[in-house]
Amino acid sequence: MTSTRDPAMNRPTTPPRRAAGFTLLELSIALIVIGMLISMAKVGGDLMRQSTYVKLINDFIFIGGWHNAYGSYTVGQGHVLLDNPASPTGLVNEGKGERKEENAVCDNDLVNAMLAAGVSLPSGRGVGFETHYGYQDSNGNPQDMEVCFQALDWAVPDGAIGSYRKDTHNVMILTRVTPDLARMIDAQKDGLVDARFGCVREEQYADRDDITSSRSWSLDNNTVDEAQIATLTVHVSMDCN
Repeated sequence: MTSTRDPAMNRPTTPPRRAAGFTLLELSIALIVIGMLISMAKVGGDLMRQSTYVKLINDFIFIGGWHNAYGSYTVGQGHVLLDNPASPTGLVNEGKGERKEENAVCDNDLVNAMLAAGVSLPSGRGVGFETHYGYQDSNGNPQDMEVCFQALDWAVPDGAIGSYRKDTHNVMILTRVTPDLARMIDAQKDGLVDARFGCVREEQYADRDDITSSRSWSLDNNTVDEAQIATLTVHVSMDCN
């Protein structure tokens, strides 16, 4: 008996070819992995920056170093920085405390005064730049902090609750400080974050005897692009108890 089966039915069938590309599941997994890597990189950068901040605050590198240098000068010379040894006023630069840059002790004047007194200098940015410290802000852009000393008005309690008056304190002035670093300095030195009270204050609040309540630091680290973060001037009282 002759078969009438169609020969085409004996041909091997080929499974349908998969379209080129990725499935939605594969794309989702890839995006999740990329997001995790970006988050890990950001966290790592934040931790590294925080570690740098802690070192420059506490170690001999900069802020802690200049605090120690000021103390060493005072003990060794028997008077505060560039005071009159014959008739000490107890004030930096003999109390020339007007808010004028030329009356602050900065740069070479500060370095030379310390070296003449035999005081070791913090490393800062290196030889010739001991009063400066370079660091990165949260956008990864460079900032240049500078230290000076000056006798300035400082708001202190006046005996009654909620009453304050101006006194003169010897102050370490830190310029070009990012807001997050300013808050960390405040927390490290005072144990709380308050721009008005304590030994660490924002410049605009340091002498305000008319402000009787706490103030937040006036800036934050938010920017609309990758530009440098706006900076603050921080005052640290060297006479604070």
